[in-house]
Amino acid sequence: MRWANLSGAILKAAKLDNAQILRANFSKVDLTNAKLRKVDFRWSDLREVKLINADLSGAELEANCLIAADLSGANLSEANLTQTDLSNANLSHSNLSKTNLSSAILGDTNLSLTDLSSANLNNTYMVGANLRDSNLGGCNLTGINLNSADLCSVNLRSAVLRGTNLSHTKLKYADLRYADLLGADISGVDLEDVYLEGATMPDGSVHNDDTQRLH
Repeated sequence: MRWANLSGAILKAAKLDNAQILRANFSKVDLTNAKLRKVDFRWSDLREVKLINADLSGAELEANCLIAADLSGANLSEANLTQTDLSNANLSHSNLSKTNLSSAILGDTNLSLTDLSSANLNNTYMVGANLRDSNLGGCNLTGINLNSADLCSVNLRSAVLRGTNLSHTKLKYADLRYADLLGADISGVDLEDVYLEGATMPDGSVHNDDTQRLH
């Protein structure tokens, strides 16, 4: 299926596993609880689409427009979201493990309570994102701009944050144990109540206590 225009359609619980839907207009379509495993949805307009609790595992969503889409509770594990615009989208409680988010736009996106373990976040834009209570354990966030993001209670244990812009982020109760923060920008950040045991700090020193206050 190419160039299809189904804008505004109601397709709740649709079964479209392995379908090829290229350059389509699915804006404001309701695909709540849809089965979309390994669907090929590349280069499509999916702005304001409802994909609540949808199964998009292994889906191809490269270079799509998912601005203000609702993907809460969706399964996007191993999906390809390279260069996809997810600005202002709702991805809370979603599964993004092993998802390719390289060069994706996640500005002001709700990623609270998401599983981002082993996700590819190379060159991902995350300014103002809500990552509260999400799992980023072991992720490579080198050089990413997280300015003003909400990282309260986030799991960043053993994550690589070299040169990452963490200025003015909220990090209360965040777990940064054994994380690598070498060269990271932590200006305007309050590190009180942040777990930093074994973390490599921006100046290269290794933190030995459980918590640290920024001076």
